Amino acid sequence: MKTSKSIFLIAITILVFEACNKDDPAPDQSAELIGAWENVSFVATGCADPADNYNETCTSDCEILVITATTLTFDGEGPYSYTTNGNSITINFNGDKIVGTYSISGATVTFTNQDSPADGGCKNVSTYKKYDLKVTDIDGNVYNTVIIGTQEWMKE
Repeated sequence: MKTSKSIFLIAITILVFEACNKDDPAPDQSAELIGAWENVSFVATGCADPADNYNETCTSDCEILVITATTLTFDGEGPYSYTTNGNSITINFNGDKIVGTYSISGATVTFTNQDSPADGGCKNVSTYKKYDLKVTDIDGNVYNTVIIGTQEWMKE
């Protein structure tokens, strides 16, 4: 009887460790990407030309990234199509594809990609925070808005 229990416990232990495998793909958070995001910072490191390494923090009039279910727009430029797979993202900039990863933590999203050696070899990290979309009418009243599909609609 002890042997059966031991084998059972070993089997359960193996299953638990297999279920916690660190190589498992990241959970798909793509639905959480949808919305408006304000740029917080951009960091480029490891560039072939050291002059291309830099760190930039945005403090005012920051770039706004708007992501719908199938497209994204940078400060009105675009829309550019994108696809996700797990935490990987592929953005199609008019035929040029940029492949990277993203992670979402609370109200922050971080995008990371590695340039090819031909493009300077930089590791690029962009961080954005959730951005509340608003519209102001002619009388100065401010209304919250939301992105639905590819359009911005008033919430109220």
